[in-house]
Amino acid sequence: MSLRKHSIAAFSIALVLAACGGSQAGGDPVAGEEIFRTKLEDEPGRHACSECHSLGAISPYAPPVSFIGKDAGGRVEGMSAEDYLRQSIIDPSAFIAEGYRDNIMPKVYGEILTEEEIDHLIAYLLTQ
Repeated sequence: MSLRKHSIAAFSIALVLAACGGSQAGGDPVAGEEIFRTKLEDEPGRHACSECHSLGAISPYAPPVSFIGKDAGGRVEGMSAEDYLRQSIIDPSAFIAEGYRDNIMPKVYGEILTEEEIDHLIAYLLTQ
């Protein structure tokens, strides 16, 4: 699927979620998709999320984000999907997905992304 089709799909889902009262993390999923696909810095360890997390294919580096919006809410008892995703971005060692290595995700995203950018990224992930 092209970036344009992904953007349209993400926007459409966001509208449905908004109409139904679903969580969007207060962010813009279209802006979040751009953050997901953009290399954040030229320095080592600051990769685009999409370099390791795919939209469906299995990767040896990181779990795919397909269905993460639905699955994240059930990963840690009592923790919402939004809170789980936020914690995973800010402190990626807090929760390690089964079958993946500890400490492989860069630990800089909580420092280099603004709260608004994290909200956008979470809103995008919640549409997956």
